[in-house]
Amino acid sequence: MEEERRSAIGRWVAKSHEDMEAVALMMKIGYARAAVSIAYFAAFHIAAAALLAHDVRRSRRSRIRAAFGEYLVKPGLVEREYSGIIAKLEAMREQADYQPDLQHVSVEVAKPLVADAERFVARIEQYLKAVGAIE
Repeated sequence: MEEERRSAIGRWVAKSHEDMEAVALMMKIGYARAAVSIAYFAAFHIAAAALLAHDVRRSRRSRIRAAFGEYLVKPGLVEREYSGIIAKLEAMREQADYQPDLQHVSVEVAKPLVADAERFVARIEQYLKAVGAIE
């Protein structure tokens, strides 16, 4: 894999880690709605890194999720449950961010979503290491 692409993958992974640090801070101070939104972006950023490892680039969020399923889940490189996790995170982020009657998301609702985002990031990082995209 060429160095420029490895570097870009590393930047996506770093964004994902930074997002997860922000999620932890948001949860600590009780900003669960913001934590859910940022947790989705942590998954999104590492999914983009995994796609880039296959030299697949997508510019829209919905296309990233579809490509993740096509290039990683469908061929069996990543377990199907991870496709469900990113879809659930995206749906909850959209609800939390765009539905005015759901402006308040409780910490109890956010905790399992954050845990899923953590598992997603860890699993995709494991995959990236296995294919030599990151160290």
